[in-house]
Amino acid sequence: MKNINPNTKKNNIPKDHENSRFYDYVNNSHDNLSDNIGCNENNCFNEVNKKHTEHAEKNENKIYNNNLDTYQRNNHLHNSSKKKKNRLFFKTVVSGFATIAILAGIFGFIIFGFGIHTNDKIEDRFEIETSNGEIVSEIVLNENLDKNVSLIHNGVVYSFNGNYGENIQKLVSELYVPAQNAEVVFNPQSEEVFVFKDETLGQEVDVKALVDNIQYNINQNLDIPITIPTTIIQPEITRTELDGLIQLRSEFTTSIASSPENRKHNVKYALSAFNGLVVQPEEIISFNKITGERTSANNYKDANIIVGGEYVLGAGGGVCQASTTLYNALIRADLNILEVHNHSLPVSYVPLAFDAMVSDGGYDLIFQNNTLHPIYFMTYSDGQNVSVKIFGEPLEEGLEIKTRTEEVKVLSHKGDKIVEDKEKKYINKIMFKGEYLRIRYPKQGSENLGFLQYFKNGELIEEKEIRHVYYPPQDGIIMEGTEELFEGMELPENDVKFINPQ
Repeated sequence: MKNINPNTKKNNIPKDHENSRFYDYVNNSHDNLSDNIGCNENNCFNEVNKKHTEHAEKNENKIYNNNLDTYQRNNHLHNSSKKKKNRLFFKTVVSGFATIAILAGIFGFIIFGFGIHTNDKIEDRFEIETSNGEIVSEIVLNENLDKNVSLIHNGVVYSFNGNYGENIQKLVSELYVPAQNAEVVFNPQSEEVFVFKDETLGQEVDVKALVDNIQYNINQNLDIPITIPTTIIQPEITRTELDGLIQLRSEFTTSIASSPENRKHNVKYALSAFNGLVVQPEEIISFNKITGERTSANNYKDANIIVGGEYVLGAGGGVCQASTTLYNALIRADLNILEVHNHSLPVSYVPLAFDAMVSDGGYDLIFQNNTLHPIYFMTYSDGQNVSVKIFGEPLEEGLEIKTRTEEVKVLSHKGDKIVEDKEKKYINKIMFKGEYLRIRYPKQGSENLGFLQYFKNGELIEEKEIRHVYYPPQDGIIMEGTEELFEGMELPENDVKFINPQ
């Protein structure tokens, strides 16, 4: 066999593909040989080297063959891996160049489009709510931009360099002017009951247009001041609209000409509490809460009131005429009545079924503004009459509201009732038993209906029942004296005629 120097063959094998087992074996052989001959490094170096050489030559053919096979296999794997690495490297290089090109384009846009340093921020997002509730979100230039911007509005110059988002928001707030609706001052005591105040327009900054202008100036490197764009805010209610919403809806009058002075005072005083009252849409009003408790401390005077079917003196007598006058104005204005009551006796100042009795802590007149706009109350008296006017959005054009009463049936009375004058209230007229004094005649009662009628251009288009009331019959009252007659005493003939039940 031809001797082959392993060192020569080894040099033909790429270092990174050498057989690791071969070199481990050689190193282990070197260590074992040194141990077996019992020499140290200084006195046995030559011997060790000799033995090592002999041992290596003995195994060179076997080792070489093994390494040659290993080399061939590894060389194939190496070539295959190298091709894959080359392809991967090519893709990486191409991808890298594409990324660099994109970044270069962005940086070029930044540098040439905005004229800023490469480490500057480009944009700053902010949101502003406009007067109509719309959220405006814009991308604006950031505080790091090295560009001074001048804005002008009505001759006032605003200048800022950076902090664009923050400065624009401040500017929007500063230049915002809300629109003012037309207003009305209601003063029923003055000659001009309604005084109107015209509406005013508002303004707000057009944020989107402003941002576009700022970006354009910076892109073009312009130093021209930018006129701040604004938009007009329209009011919700104009003078013309408001004027059309305040019209006379209804008016009603009752007479107090025959009333005693205290009663006149009470009627006028109670109604005066409603003079100038403004009731908002859906608002509910109580007559008793507005007029207050009927006491002398509240400036009410004593006058006749109806208690248990009889007239008696009491504080606030006549207030029910005030509530009745108001009620009839309310129903003619087509407002919503939530509570109303009739008297136990018919009253003379309105038709049956259209009275409105009230009392402290008990019966009340309650209504609600069922229109879409405020209603205004005006009350007044000329000394002989009391009146209520109601203003608000007008009724439908050509519409008029009236009332009609209808008697369902008559309720029979029970005739006269004799009552002893135990309190000696009428002693100056009757003293002895058998002496009679008529206090009240019996009266029939009635069952009545109340209707609301709607006329359009004079023609009845609707009628609806709104009241169904009973006025109970009244017994006649005859007072009789309580003293016994003296012996032999005779009474003069009594002209009081007794009335029997119906």
